[in-house]
Amino acid sequence: MTYRHMLLTMAAAGLIPGAVAAENLTFGTDLELEVDDTNSTLTLTPSLEYTSDIGIYIGADLSNEDSETDDYGVSTYVGYAGEFGLMSYDLYYGRYYLNETGDDGQEAIVTIGYPVFGGLSGSTALTSDLEETETITQGFAYALPASYELSGAYEFSEEGDDDSWDVGLSKTLTEAVSLDWRYYDSDAGPESFAMTVSFASDVAGWFDG
Repeated sequence: MTYRHMLLTMAAAGLIPGAVAAENLTFGTDLELEVDDTNSTLTLTPSLEYTSDIGIYIGADLSNEDSETDDYGVSTYVGYAGEFGLMSYDLYYGRYYLNETGDDGQEAIVTIGYPVFGGLSGSTALTSDLEETETITQGFAYALPASYELSGAYEFSEEGDDDSWDVGLSKTLTEAVSLDWRYYDSDAGPESFAMTVSFASDVAGWFDG
């Protein structure tokens, strides 16, 4: 799970100050079109996640890979999220696997979310591959009228020469569907623009009524 995906997942799950955990099984999918100077990539990422009423969650997702060697990647993850006072926290551990090369890896993320003032909230995340690479990501989100939200993040690399950042605007269309338009850049480049359509729904709701 990238930090970008984690932020979308946390927003969809309501992991912000004042949120209340509830037991559910959520099916979701992201369809992202990302364009840079030389290439465009369309990525579909369906996912399934179970969240308990005490904040423990477990899930998996599948995504196609824009690679000459791999067709798709699979990620599995487990975590624990909750809140204390006005702050929220998320403890995440995940593993990924690429189908053809057999490459795999792991990632641990500790995230703290907090209100700043008004509709502005912040998040700070420490990410590690549990081997040799750690990054710190500072994010923000600002609630706008008509269900829009302005958000962004800056990722500080361990060496200091490969920082990355993004800023974007999202729109909640329904309880299940949202849109996100985002600009990405980094010291390593290239810059890119992405549009993501996200769907997330409680599976139990499909059988009500």
